[in-house]
Amino acid sequence: MDSNFKGQYKFLKKDISKLNIPQKNIMRNQSIGFVHQFFHLIPELNVLENIILPNLIYTNDYKSSVNLAQDILDNFSLLDKIYSNPNDLSGGEQQRVAIARALINKPDIIIADEMTGNLDELTADYVFDFFLETIKINKQSLIFVTHNKKYAQKAKYIYKIKNNKLLLD
Repeated sequence: MDSNFKGQYKFLKKDISKLNIPQKNIMRNQSIGFVHQFFHLIPELNVLENIILPNLIYTNDYKSSVNLAQDILDNFSLLDKIYSNPNDLSGGEQQRVAIARALINKPDIIIADEMTGNLDELTADYVFDFFLETIKINKQSLIFVTHNKKYAQKAKYIYKIKNNKLLLD
């Protein structure tokens, strides 16, 4: 969705260079989910509010947003933290909240940077497998960055960056 580039590209059959900022924001909200390595949760909002915010912007349906968030939180064993402040959660719990936020709109593509980097191995395996199963069911695409070889091997395509070049493995 960046505007500062040369050339042209299409995303979901739309020429991005022809979209204005509000149109790009709508497309980003509805079509792209982000999982950042360092969560980027809003500290003034509780867990539920952090997760439902993108869906509220998309649908403006509070009850439906809450139901979707509760389902995801239940799968991530975080239902008991629904009204907690993000700063009161462990790093792993914050990461799962960030992943839930990325999933709530069922975007076409999810971009994840070290999405399991702050989780213990057992939780990371569960979350990663749940994540892969969810995107398969929803027919979504996932681009993820990882240093974990076990997770990298689960990707359909593996790219490596070496000497500032992107290489297909």
